[in-house]
Amino acid sequence: MREAGERGFAKTVKAMIDASTWRAPPSPTLYLVGGSFRALARVALEQVSWPSDDPHGFELSAALAATTARRTLAMPPEVLAAVEGISASRTASLPHAAALLLSLIKVTGASRVIFSAWGLREGLLYAALAPDEQAQDPLVEGVSAQAARLGVARSTAAAVADWTAPAVVTQPGDAGLRLSATLLALALSTLEPNLRPEAAHNWSLRKRWIGISNRQRAMLASCLFANAGRPIIPSELRALAPEEDLREAIGWGLATRLCRRFSGSSSEALAASRLAVEGEELVLTVDEPLDVLVNEAAQRDLKALAAARALTGKVVERSAAAA
Repeated sequence: MREAGERGFAKTVKAMIDASTWRAPPSPTLYLVGGSFRALARVALEQVSWPSDDPHGFELSAALAATTARRTLAMPPEVLAAVEGISASRTASLPHAAALLLSLIKVTGASRVIFSAWGLREGLLYAALAPDEQAQDPLVEGVSAQAARLGVARSTAAAVADWTAPAVVTQPGDAGLRLSATLLALALSTLEPNLRPEAAHNWSLRKRWIGISNRQRAMLASCLFANAGRPIIPSELRALAPEEDLREAIGWGLATRLCRRFSGSSSEALAASRLAVEGEELVLTVDEPLDVLVNEAAQRDLKALAAARALTGKVVERSAAAA
């Protein structure tokens, strides 16, 4: 089909679409599904130095997608083969995928393209689920399964999220994201400390979660880095989310770090302690006899969390009778 040249190929694609019952709406979005388009996304990710190498949900304007396709057509096979994540079998089909994308953009008048990391089989599996299963949050479900393999239950993360709630900021609609971040932060603590930074990066920016946006990936990364003792914002994350959101997620990570290191996430310790913002102070109140858990490390964690909220940390110990 491509032997007819770019213009002839586009005419063939248009004729095939015209022969079907489908018609493109004005300025449509093209959702690109399948391994060859996924490989094309990896070329685009490398060209723009994107912080995440997961192509799922990666979006390009039609103009930039066309530019990427033309560059791909001009790249020698050995250059394509050197792109990380592209198999030899996909290298051969990449020029065809690029040519098809150019034609589709032209024929449909698409305004943008969005890549899928998944295929038709996953859509069929989803369609086979019961309605109540389809309604579940795919990010929370996926993260819960990952955390469970490391011995962290969703109920534990929910209890930690509730305990830390008074000390953090959570935007409307981010409850599922914060629960997911808490689950991964607790799971991260089961690893050796020297492995945590790399795992934090891989879990947040590389793992193929479903139902996650670039903003949410960046917030997961900020939370996990802070939970691992690195409450900083890497410059690469600023391309994915506003700094305000990243700082909000740092608070999630610091609060989870304080909770897990102080209480061990035990129900007894959580029930006998509480966090609250009182004026300009972040107050940790602990009932006897668990006040002995407020050691030097816990006080450092409280101070770091308070500083992230522009507050002063304070510990209040209450006797069993007062409690």
